[in-house]
Amino acid sequence: MHYHIIRMAKGGAGISNETGKTFFVEGALPGESGEAEILEEKPRFGRCRAISRECTSPDRASCDTCSLGAQCDGCGFRHVRPDRALALKAQAVYAEICKSAHIPDIGYELRALEQHDSSRRRARLHIADGKLGFFARGSHAVLSAAQCPVLAPQLRQSIAWLEQNAKFPRALRADIQLDLDDADRCFAHFKAVEERTPRRHQHRPNAKPKAVEMSSLDSLPTLAQQAIRENRFAGIRLENRDYGEAMIRDIVKPAGLPPVTTWRRIGDFSQATAEANAHIHALVHEFLAETNPRSVADLYSGSGNLSFRAALDVPRVFASEFFCSREAFLRGLDDNRTAFAPNTDVSLELCDLSKGIPKSAHDADVIICDPARDGISEKTAQDICHARARALLYVSCEASCLARDLTRLLDHFSLKKLTFVDMFPQTPHVETVAWLVRK
Repeated sequence: MHYHIIRMAKGGAGISNETGKTFFVEGALPGESGEAEILEEKPRFGRCRAISRECTSPDRASCDTCSLGAQCDGCGFRHVRPDRALALKAQAVYAEICKSAHIPDIGYELRALEQHDSSRRRARLHIADGKLGFFARGSHAVLSAAQCPVLAPQLRQSIAWLEQNAKFPRALRADIQLDLDDADRCFAHFKAVEERTPRRHQHRPNAKPKAVEMSSLDSLPTLAQQAIRENRFAGIRLENRDYGEAMIRDIVKPAGLPPVTTWRRIGDFSQATAEANAHIHALVHEFLAETNPRSVADLYSGSGNLSFRAALDVPRVFASEFFCSREAFLRGLDDNRTAFAPNTDVSLELCDLSKGIPKSAHDADVIICDPARDGISEKTAQDICHARARALLYVSCEASCLARDLTRLLDHFSLKKLTFVDMFPQTPHVETVAWLVRK
């Protein structure tokens, strides 16, 4: 089919209405046209892949040296010039938020990265059919990640060592998260994947339910011990068993702001790059400087990334989380005390935020909210609406969930500002920071 791209979709594909039906064209940019191969077609839309171009967008990157041919699920945005990537991503995400949340066009701010081509210090890989690597785009075929040009050299070396020395059982299904700390030491977290019953079988009235099985990691302790002994890894976690060091130290130094030290357990989420995280810290600082609160509630605090940033500006910080390491939080708190003002009080409450916010958050002057990709629950949104907070800073990595949550919050709050940060370079993902003030 012939395509002509009018704009980009949120996932990074170009949108074409050339045939009267909406097609999402992989690898095409706004302003480009050419021929595409149809991969999937449904009554209302289709999906295809560009195979030729009649004209080239000025936003297209000059070359792509990826040995995987951009067929893995790790990137998806390498065909875009790094200095234009955030603008293109933000346009699509902003349009979705405005349409889904029914908000007026208030405009938005971009916080781009200076180090566009910096190597990634984190990798999320998969184990399947005895192989380790990225999933191929659109399938569960495994592609080797040892030659990935996006990853930092230290990560590639660690992945190559695993590929050469590990013999994974074919039945094992697991995800691996690899991180580099500030000293370029590698840490890995292996987590088995549940084998779930296919949905099409769940509604058969006479079918016997299939037991949910957990793939075993019992074959990997010997590998973990060898990796630590040979100094290939500084720490490895197999589910809840630690080998070597169990913590990762991440020092964030925002430009013009005091440094903040965060201790993370292996496998804890962390912002993708230090520069991107510094932008988030700067936005938190601006939010607190203008609202001037005496207390702040940090919901979904993790190991304290934003809690410690807030404690540099506010005398009382109430952190709340369910999936985090108390040890990591307290260790980071001890390291940051010298930077806090005297009598600064930072506390952590482990609670299930899907069931609502704790009393400390109800009574805080402002709220910072940085949930996982699926956003906040309806009960949590209701509690925020009826809390005392006069302002809310919502950090989101999924636009559709943010738009849903805004529809729940905007009866009581007004949207003051939206900011987009290129948290995950060379991927279609973008971090959205929404600043809301109570009506």
